[in-house]
Amino acid sequence: FEASLLCIFLMSLVGLPFTIGFQSKFLIFLSYLQENFLGAFLVGALSCLLGLILIYKFLSVVFDKPSVQLPGLPSIINLRDHSIQFIFLLIVVIIGVVPSFFFY
Repeated sequence: FEASLLCIFLMSLVGLPFTIGFQSKFLIFLSYLQENFLGAFLVGALSCLLGLILIYKFLSVVFDKPSVQLPGLPSIINLRDHSIQFIFLLIVVIIGVVPSFFFY
């Protein structure tokens, strides 16, 4: 569960659709194109692509290793932790899908 949340939150930083990061980057890139700032648009698009590549490399390193339970550390995450993580997941996805409900 935590690994999937990590993926979703990192993809939100990149600005993939249906997350919070998409709306802000979409509006910024749209304004660049409307004002004919093609250089700024290209720099922004390339930085998003670079961020996506780096996050992909990070996630591939994290998930390629087999998980090892260290001795002495609890492996149980309680219900409170899961509920807090789920609330943050809902915030990221709902604001990404329906931003007008919250901001306009």
